[in-house]
This record gives sequence, structure tokens and C-alpha cells, in this order.
Amino acid sequence: MNKLKKGFTLVELIVVIAVLAVLGMLIVPQVTGAIDESQRVTCMNNLNLI
Repeated sequence: MNKLKKGFTLVELIVVIAVLAVLGMLIVPQVTGAIDESQRVTCMNNLNLI
């Protein structure tokens, strides 16, 4: 009997979630750094206008 598998196993789902978590941890610091940098540039431009 050769049954066709449908769907994913629990191990496969855990591996995908773990990979997405690692990618998320790599991206979040870069995004927050870009936000901080943009706020700093905005403040410097406002000081130059004054």
C-alpha cells in the first residue's frame, strides 16, 4: 500500500517557523536602525532650518 501524503508533518512546520523566526531576528534590528537614523536626520535638518 502506497498512500499519498497530503499536507506537512509537524517537524516540517516547526522547521519553517524556526527559519522564519531567525530571519525575523536578523531583519528587526536593521529596520529599527533605519528608523532611528531617519529620525536623527530629520532632527538635524530641523536644527539647520532654525
